Parts: sequence; structure tokens; C-alpha cells
Amino acid sequence: MKKRQLVPNAYIVILLALLYIPLVIMITQSFNKSSISSVWGGFTFGWYQTLFGRNDVKQALFTTLRVTGISTIVSVILATLGAIGFYRYDFKGKNFLDSWLYLPAVVPPLVLGIALFAMYNILHIQLGEPTIILAHITFCTPFAFTTIKSNLDGFDRSIEEAARDLGCTQMQAITKVIVPNIMPGILSATLLSISISMDDVLTSFFVSGSGHNTLSMLIYSLVKQGVKPDINALSTILIIVSIAIGLLSQVFSGRNENKES
Repeated sequence: MKKRQLVPNAYIVILLALLYIPLVIMITQSFNKSSISSVWGGFTFGWYQTLFGRNDVKQALFTTLRVTGISTIVSVILATLGAIGFYRYDFKGKNFLDSWLYLPAVVPPLVLGIALFAMYNILHIQLGEPTIILAHITFCTPFAFTTIKSNLDGFDRSIEEAARDLGCTQMQAITKVIVPNIMPGILSATLLSISISMDDVLTSFFVSGSGHNTLSMLIYSLVKQGVKPDINALSTILIIVSIAIGLLSQVFSGRNENKES
């Protein structure tokens, strides 16, 4: 029995090592005083100070905040309205539409970026922040919709019916009963949309135009010139933010499961 257990345990250790060792090395190198990755020159925060003193990083940061913020808000609103509509109403072609709503989520980012670029070109839409935001809404909404809809699938309809019996209108039942009960799912969808939007490179690359880089796009362009400690520092910050978002999402998911139980 012990020999049988060693095989899966060793597999898990190897898998975790392949996943996390490169990240640990990158984070460590962001504190390396030497600009040569193969030489340890001592511990320093200097690369982070240099990073925040760069105009291109500041511009990319503000672009990322605007793009991620607007696209997340719009995506979550559309996903919430769509999920509630699917929950409350039965209509012809509902299952077909439900399947097609997932299409932007399963289409490769490269293909989606080329398709959106072609559409913008046909409609003579100038590339810039608005086109990036629209692209992010396109692929964030299906993920948010899936998250919120899964919360509504287990929603107790008797709660809404009780509210209607007590005098609530249809809109009051939605805003005061349904939305508060699925709020953990909405928050999880919000965090998921933020994470997906921040990490996107390929789709944004095709629809951004010149001079409109997000942080992920900036890292991609800088890596072409070689991996430097300031790039490691920027990547480390994004990793920390992604981990924080993931932990918050787990917290809200755990609260939702506790409510259902």
C-alpha cells in the first residue's frame, strides 16, 4: 500500500514543482540587485522603485484600470440580467441561446482577436481603449454569466413566491430577494472578470491600436527585448494581485456554499 501511495504523491510533488518553481525563481529575481539573472548581487527593492518611475508603466497601469474597471462592470451587469432572465422565463430557443452564450469563452483568444479586428475594420472603427473594452466585455460576460447562473440554479423559488405574496412587485422581488441572495455569485463573477481582463494579451493585442498598452501587453512587448529584473518585478505584482483575487473569490464561493447548506 505504501508503494502504491508513493507514486501519486511523487506525481503531485513533480507537478507542483513544475508549476511553482519558475514563479519562485521569477519573484526571487525581482529582488536581485544584479541585472544579470545568473548572478546574485544582493537583496534590493530598487527594481520596484525603477518600475514605478517609468512613464510607460504608469500609462499602462491607468489603461489597465480603466479597461478592467469598465469591462468588468458592464460584463457583470449584462451577466446578472441575462442569468435572471434565464431563471425567470422560458422561451423558444432558450437552450440554443444558452449554448451560444458560451462561444466567446471557448473560442481561442487569438481567433477572437482576429475576428474582432476584422469586424472593427469592416465597420471602420478606430482602434483604441473603447475597442479593447468592448473585446474584454465580449469574453468576460460568458464567464460571469456562467458563475451567476450556477447560483440561480440552486435558488429556492419559494422565497421569491413568499415575497410576492407579501406584496412585493416583480422588480422588488428581483432587487430585494433574488439579487441579495446571489450576491456571493455576483462578487465571484466580478473577481473572475477582473482576473481574466487583467491577464489577457492576445485578444487585446489585435484590437488595441498603437499607444494603448495594458500591463500584460507591456510585459509581452518588453520580454521581446530580454527578461530584465524590472519585468520580473512587474510580473510579480500581477501575480500577487491575481492570487489576492483568487483568494477573495474562494471566500465568496465558500460563503455561497454555506448559505446553500
